[in-house]
Amino acid sequence: MVIRNQPNVGADPLLSLIASHGTHIAGKTEANIGAIASLVANRAGVSIMNPITAYDQLHKRDEVAMRPFSPQIDFSFGLVYRED
Repeated sequence: MVIRNQPNVGADPLLSLIASHGTHIAGKTEANIGAIASLVANRAGVSIMNPITAYDQLHKRDEVAMRPFSPQIDFSFGLVYRED
């Protein structure tokens, strides 16, 4: 499983969910979104990511299958901008 390395606002709920079901992860790699997308697209890893990022990074790749994940994990986004 490949998860984001910073910040872990997305990874922490996922890892908690996995642990609550008694599932053991044999291996975990932390990486940035670009590296995650590359690993997934080259069939070297799987990832659970929010649908906006998944679509942005991977929707044009025929070799990538995007599937809904259940149970739902909430993600939030923020925007910082200058007033002028």
